Formats: sequence, C-alpha cells, structure tokens
Amino acid sequence: MTWRFLGEGKEVLGLNDAELAFITEGNIRSFDEFHAVLVASPSLDALGSPIRRGVLVERMLRIDRCLSADYRKFLAAPRPPVIVADGANAPAADGAAPLTAVPDWPAPARAQPLGTTPQPWPDLTLPVAQRPLWPPRDQLGTGTCIGFAAGGAIERAWMTPGAPPPPTMSAVYLYNRSRAHLPPGRQPVGAALGASRLEGVKLGLPVDGICPEPDWPDGTPGHLPPAAAAMASAVKTDRLLYWDLSPKRVIRPPAVARVVFDLLAAGVPVAVAAPLFRDPKAAPGQDNWNYDYAAFSGKVADPTAGWQ
Repeated sequence: MTWRFLGEGKEVLGLNDAELAFITEGNIRSFDEFHAVLVASPSLDALGSPIRRGVLVERMLRIDRCLSADYRKFLAAPRPPVIVADGANAPAADGAAPLTAVPDWPAPARAQPLGTTPQPWPDLTLPVAQRPLWPPRDQLGTGTCIGFAAGGAIERAWMTPGAPPPPTMSAVYLYNRSRAHLPPGRQPVGAALGASRLEGVKLGLPVDGICPEPDWPDGTPGHLPPAAAAMASAVKTDRLLYWDLSPKRVIRPPAVARVVFDLLAAGVPVAVAAPLFRDPKAAPGQDNWNYDYAAFSGKVADPTAGWQ
C-alpha cells in the first residue's frame, strides 16, 4: 500500500488532492519512484494540469529526506541509451470484447506458501564459461523480447538434468516467425514498430519451429525472413501451452503467481510477456521497463495515469 508514503509526501512536499490521487492510482510507494515517474511523464506539463511536475521534481532533489542516497548516486551516474519498441498488449478486435474465462487455466497447488523455498540463482559475476546452467543473453535494445523469452524457455525444456547446456537456439528466428504467424486481428499495439506476442510462438512453433542460433545468428535484424537453410534446420514442436491474460479480453484467473511458481517448481519453464507503457511525449527509453526507477530497482511499475 502507499498510505505511509502518501502521508510523508503530503507533509514534506505539500501534495494537493490531484497529486495524491495520481500517486494512489499509480501505486507509487516511495519518493524515488515518484521522482522517476514525474521525470518520465512530460505530458503532465499540459496547460491547466493540477500536477506540479517541475516543482515537485525540484523539491525532491533539494530536500535531503526525499530521495535515497543510492537513488541519487544512480541519477548521477551515466546511463547507456536504450531504444525499445512499443509494447505488445493487443486490444480486443472490436475494442470491447466480452470478458471470458481463461481456457485450460490450471488450478494452483497449495503445497507451500510462495517464497519459502529459496532457489540459488546463477552468479552473473562469474565468467560465462563458469556460470551454472547456461548464460543469459542480451537482446541489445531490440524489440525481440518474445523470441528471447520463449527461446530461453525452449532451451530449458530441452536441457537434460546434469548434462551440459543444450545448443543455443535462435531467438531472432523465433521472434520473426512469431510475427509471421499472428493473424491480423491479433496484432499487438506497436506491431508496426516490431512488437509481437507469445501467441505467435504458440502458432508458429508447430509450423516453422526454431533453428540453432548459428544457422540464424541473434545479431540478424529481426524483420528479415530466415534463410532457407535456417528453415530447414528448425526443430518443430507443439508441446506448449499458451494463456492470454489480457485484462481487456479475459477474467483474470486467481493466483497467477501461484500457478507460475508451481510450474517452475515442477521443472516446467515459463515465458511471461507483459506490455510496455510510456507517456506519449516521453523520450525513447522512458517507459515502465526502462525509466529511472525501473533501471534503479529492477521493478517494472504498474501503468501510470496517462501512460499508453
């Protein structure tokens, strides 16, 4: 909840009712997050806006008790440029489709509460050759996240316990084929800028499969159709499930995190896609995945009022 922060913000910053409502709607929980959201929301500067964006940003920088020392240090450090395509939250075809239940949604298990079994994570400070399992890869600012997420899940599914890592599969190939198999009515917002959906992976894997990464390297531009040799070496499978949890289309099933936890605990890899939101006037890289608070904390924020 944000109630403690609401009180602190009202006391320290003299927040008005509109600013308090803005914080509540965005589920903003700290001065650090509030500062980053305001910086990434230039549309709030519209004439007549009751939210004093520039004033509040300046006050938080000036008043010592507002921003944390770690966040101030982060702001002072240089950051590399980030360019990411728009999000992939597909609207209903008619804009107002009736809500339905998610088909085949599994019942959550109750074997143990969430979070009580700590799992060791790979030590990413080690050289790549010494890391357990297989090394994570970077999509290098391209909008190919669907291919990398689903490709990583496929590699994990094909990994034999105790064996060396499986062959690296081409995330860019999978991304390209996911876009090729999405029907027109299921294209995501931002499709023209490169956005895709995991639904395209579900439709494309049984037909075009996924090829080894050396046959279609991940540095290849995602819009290029794969070469014939890459298509010929691809491995096809229909052994996967897909659930569309778009709030515009379905009734959200209960215990989503619980089910994902159960699948992972059972050794079933899961790829999750979540949409990207940004202020319509924001600069590239200022979105809920990459704005200052996300880069600082690793937390992807709820959509902020006015972000699209």
